[in-house]
Amino acid sequence: MLRFSLYIILIISIVAFPTLAKKMIAGQENSKKTLAIRDKKVFIEVADTEEKRAAGLMFREKLEKNDGMLFVFDTPKKTSFWMYNTVIPLSIAFIDEKGIIMQIEEMKPKDLTPVYSKYDILYALEVNKGWFETNKISIGDVVKQ
Repeated sequence: MLRFSLYIILIISIVAFPTLAKKMIAGQENSKKTLAIRDKKVFIEVADTEEKRAAGLMFREKLEKNDGMLFVFDTPKKTSFWMYNTVIPLSIAFIDEKGIIMQIEEMKPKDLTPVYSKYDILYALEVNKGWFETNKISIGDVVKQ
């Protein structure tokens, strides 16, 4: 319950104090890792804490062509994403614990409509809208480090 309360406080802080949120996520862009899907590489920031997952790609004005953000959850579960304070059109892949892409969806800037995973997933990968299609990456492909 305490953890949930802290998470709610974090969300309220991000919503109420966007300048603070921008400072919180400023350091994330400097620590990129590489993932491979088929023969394509994507350079990712890892969102592996509640704070990083809550901030996501909010307040970013651009995302480089082959960059993205990998959201890592503690256990596989159904989840949802929205585009609050996110101005970049994105595509999202929901990925299971084996690294298999289970679902790909498009997300519109500033859209508050949740995008739900249909399956229990351990990861979600956000990239520029159309990146998966452009790179001929689809459901069933495997994400590797």
